[in-house]
Amino acid sequence: MNRYMTPILATVLLTLATGPVAAQLPADDGALPLRSEWGAAGLELFVPLAGHAYAGDWTRGQFPTLVRLASAAVAISNRDACIIFCSTEDGDIGWLAAGVAGYFAGTVWGVVSARRTARDRNAALREGRGLETGFAIRPNAHRQLEFAVNVRLRGTDQ
Repeated sequence: MNRYMTPILATVLLTLATGPVAAQLPADDGALPLRSEWGAAGLELFVPLAGHAYAGDWTRGQFPTLVRLASAAVAISNRDACIIFCSTEDGDIGWLAAGVAGYFAGTVWGVVSARRTARDRNAALREGRGLETGFAIRPNAHRQLEFAVNVRLRGTDQ
């Protein structure tokens, strides 16, 4: 059992040791990096929600991604019937077309939304608005570990 506990204990201690080191780094000038609008749009084009996550607010992309994935499911579930029958009278081609159209509409919606999200985040950072948070695990005076949560409102007088 000792052979297995040593690597686990070493991993846990190494993980906890990075907290105090990160907490002791000098504070930066408060500038957070700006995000590329076209980079966010490109990511969103190929991976749903990736552009929004890159832009800093993945919750804004949840509904376009839901539309995109639901439409893809409709198109995929009706593609076999269309390949075999492909007549407009059974209605299967209509569901396939609706699914494909919905997928492309959700994709365009997501790309535009990701680009706007990056633009809004960059504007907020340039104006000094926003919330910056962080956490640290560090030893206290009693040789115990303490968990610290740092919240700094940007744009306020300090």
